[in-house]
Amino acid sequence: MISETLMQKLNVQGLCDDSRRVKAKDLFFSMPGEKADEFARTALASGAVAVVSETVAPEGLTSKWIQVADVKAARLEAAQVFYKNPFAKLNAHAVTGTNGKTTSAFLMDAMLTAAGRKVALLGTIKNKIGDTSVPATLTTPGLLDLYAFAAKAVEAGCTDLVMEASSHSLDQGRMAGVLYKSALFSNLTQDHLDYHKTMDAYFEAKKLLFTRYLADDGVAVV
Repeated sequence: MISETLMQKLNVQGLCDDSRRVKAKDLFFSMPGEKADEFARTALASGAVAVVSETVAPEGLTSKWIQVADVKAARLEAAQVFYKNPFAKLNAHAVTGTNGKTTSAFLMDAMLTAAGRKVALLGTIKNKIGDTSVPATLTTPGLLDLYAFAAKAVEAGCTDLVMEASSHSLDQGRMAGVLYKSALFSNLTQDHLDYHKTMDAYFEAKKLLFTRYLADDGVAVV
């Protein structure tokens, strides 16, 4: 759908799915919703080279519109191409659970570092690549931010990436395309029912880390 050739032809310099963050020469992915066309127009006004959408191009925007059957699949394909499939070059590890994610991730980071690995960390308190730390905005970033971070980690020579996996991110598919070498489950207590509605649905979201995102040779720890 979104090939390397197409992105080179469009001179794509970045990928974005939030119209508020679009920069010049970004390729913008328009998620389905009531205001999708409005967001798409905002993105183009901000300098996006084109819009990728599941809908037909609005009048006057045909030349800058790429219609696809599944915009999330197209976004993943573009991320893997643009960021050169960084997760094929990293050992990725994830921790999920109501409590204990941050502590567990920090412990795993410390153990891998002590074993001589160069580690990138994504979490609630901070993100870091090796010894360089940056503030965190979400427990688990969006898919495009995740792939951009992983690409920077690879460029910096990291061998491993440790991250917290929130139930929201698992449910929303923010880690699409990632297969984890290890996945840890800490616990499940009542939380986030405003989003998941029931404890069963909350549990099913957590379980996705092990049923959808664990590599065939990956290790599950409960």
